[in-house]
Amino acid sequence: MSLAKRNNGCLECRTRRVICDKAEPECFKCRKKGIKCSGQGIECRFSPYMRKSPNATRVKASPATMTLSDEFAEGAGVSKTSKPGMSAVDTTTPPSRTSWRKQYLWVDPELVPGPGPKSTPVAALVTPKTEHDFGSSALADTPAHSSPASPSSSTSSPTDEAQDDDAKAKDHISPMGQTGDSLVVHRSSTRREPWSYGPSTTIQSISSTSRSFFDHFSTFIASKMVVLDFQDNGYRQMILPLATQDPLVSQAVSVVSAFHLSQVVPSLRMKAELGQQRVLSQLRQSALSPNRDQFFNLSNWVIILVLLVGDTITGSKNYVHLLDLLSQLSRAALSDKSLPDNVKQFVKQQTQMFELFGSPLSSPQKGLDMLRRRSADYLSFMSYCPSTPEQQVFIDSMTEVIKQGSQIFENRALNSTTLEASRASVERMRQTVIPMDLEADGSHALVWPFFIAAAESTLPEHRQFFASRLKQLFSNTRFGSIPVALNTLEYIWNKGDTTSWTDVVTRERQVLIM
Repeated sequence: MSLAKRNNGCLECRTRRVICDKAEPECFKCRKKGIKCSGQGIECRFSPYMRKSPNATRVKASPATMTLSDEFAEGAGVSKTSKPGMSAVDTTTPPSRTSWRKQYLWVDPELVPGPGPKSTPVAALVTPKTEHDFGSSALADTPAHSSPASPSSSTSSPTDEAQDDDAKAKDHISPMGQTGDSLVVHRSSTRREPWSYGPSTTIQSISSTSRSFFDHFSTFIASKMVVLDFQDNGYRQMILPLATQDPLVSQAVSVVSAFHLSQVVPSLRMKAELGQQRVLSQLRQSALSPNRDQFFNLSNWVIILVLLVGDTITGSKNYVHLLDLLSQLSRAALSDKSLPDNVKQFVKQQTQMFELFGSPLSSPQKGLDMLRRRSADYLSFMSYCPSTPEQQVFIDSMTEVIKQGSQIFENRALNSTTLEASRASVERMRQTVIPMDLEADGSHALVWPFFIAAAESTLPEHRQFFASRLKQLFSNTRFGSIPVALNTLEYIWNKGDTTSWTDVVTRERQVLIM
């Protein structure tokens, strides 16, 4: 076996006979096709003698090499003092052509744990694909790095196995199937401890299209649905594993990713809307089934949560009905004794977050009821993730801004504020926001209080200040609810004092802004 520095691209691109762009750790062309790229580095090429074939013709070699071959066949070492599997070559005479071809350097491939009795080498799981799947080109603009918890390397399920049977029969390449095939051996790395909820098998049974959407969900969307992205982000560690097991969860995740990517690839929008309608239709059928207890499970809560995330991306008004379902399903999930504590904590915090930001925009009365019965930890989602001392200072400032926004809404919904008091509360928030760096991690959590303050504003400088901050946050998240919020603000300001802005956002322009 020879070891050579690879300089002509990754294994997958060479297998597909395309020119690799050599991006690291994964090339763009593999990511675009939804293929797990083996990356650049050292490639180990095995000769045909690395396996025993009954039809192989014995090659004439020197006596020393023939002796070594016989000893390998018998499972013994070269000598009593040599280690099994190591090569011994007579250094007194130069090896012949047939001799050096049988000098072996054994390399242990990294093993992937699985449910079967045998472990599978990592490279054996690489399945190059050549077909053009729907939506695969949509990920061409995603970042070149792989998320630390990318689902393409941690989970799998038979969800889309039927879709890939034919493709796998054509395209699967065994790493040792013929002379000259290559096997990339990965270095051992520290593995993340998985959540106690989710599958432990590989994701190779999922179609390349689903893997592309899962990757975008993991890389971008999941990081924007928590204040600070971190290792135990439940959107990756719980939702994506469920998506590999439940076809409906998988479809919901793909729909949300397609909605977000449709800003770059408009053709995805219509297909995403059709997919969303199918998910909602199946949820309705499940809710109307005779055994309604089966509807109240964790998977359906996850589906509702993911669809609500989609509403923040599209600016749709479906959230009014989905929010009530989320609250009901969360109570069922929290009472399920079979769920681990970390899953229940994620359910509780995400439900509280959507109730806090969604209820005031769906109904003034629901918003008031939610704010009155809120517990002391209703902002626990702000401090759920670990942070540095500098980040904690920023989180404390954001928490204060959200509290001020809640108070502004409560005063306006109760109609218990004067013009002077209203302007003073908006100015107080403006002074709190001025020293804050909106490019810092976690600033995307400020969309809702900025909208509340802008809607309450009557002075031009206040309106301009918060509208400009919303535009700045949109450049960070690209969530479609922010442009809808800006249009709603123009509508509110044009109406003047004739209608309360709380009535406008709950009756005329309903949108989940967060």
